[in-house]
This record gives sequence, structure tokens and C-alpha cells, in this order.
Amino acid sequence: QDYLTALTHDNVALATENDEQLRRLRNAVKAGSEPEIQYILKEMNHPKIGRGSTVQPIDLFIYKECVMVQNRLWIPKGLEQEVATILHIGHKGVDNMMRVAKSLCYWSGINDDLKAVSTACIQCRTQALLLLAFCTECTLWIHP
Repeated sequence: QDYLTALTHDNVALATENDEQLRRLRNAVKAGSEPEIQYILKEMNHPKIGRGSTVQPIDLFIYKECVMVQNRLWIPKGLEQEVATILHIGHKGVDNMMRVAKSLCYWSGINDDLKAVSTACIQCRTQALLLLAFCTECTLWIHP
């Protein structure tokens, strides 16, 4: 994709409608059906929400027809790569991308996807090599 679209609640709600599991989860959350929520989360292989803890029914709510996990927007499968690309704008590195992402959005596998976007970026790879070369020169200069 050569262009980025605006990410709106309407875009996410539409993509949620097209993501069968997330649509079912949204509907279960709207219905307040904890057993159904648990069942769907199990089908999704108990998605992790940080440091080993898994998404729990209490973590979920609906805002403008979008699934929210705690305070983060759950990004449907159809938008994951687009959001990863948006997060990559500015070429700030994986750590910064993850910090921003973890405050705003969620999807299963987000860490791997963000690393892949950064690794595939020619500009980021070039910058990393230049930084490494600069640091190597500095180390050699500081410690002859």
C-alpha cells in the first residue's frame, strides 16, 4: 500500500465487522455475556495484554462499535498492517513504536508486527548501520 488513510472509529468499526472473531467478541461484550466472551477469548488463544497476563472480560468494553482493551483500541486484522505503518511514521525505532502502540492500540502479535515493519524499512536499517558505525568509531577513539 502506497498511501495511508485516516484511522477513525468508523474505519475500525467497519473492519471489526469484517473480522469474524472480533465481531463476535464485540457482540458478546455488548450483550454482557461473560461465558461467551471467555469462549471467544479461548478461541483466540487467550490473547496477551502485557507481561504474560491475558485479556479478561473485565478488560473489555465497547466505544463507538469498537472493542476496547483497558484503554486501548483493539485493531481488527484488516487494519493491523496499516496501523503498524502509521506507528512507524518518523522512523523512531521499535522501542518508541511499541511505547506509543501500547498506550493507544492492541492486537494479538503487535510486537512481532512492529518489529517486522521496522526491520523491513530500508531507511531504518541504513540509520541503524550508520549509528553502529558511528558508535564503533567513537569507541575506538575513546579507547585507542
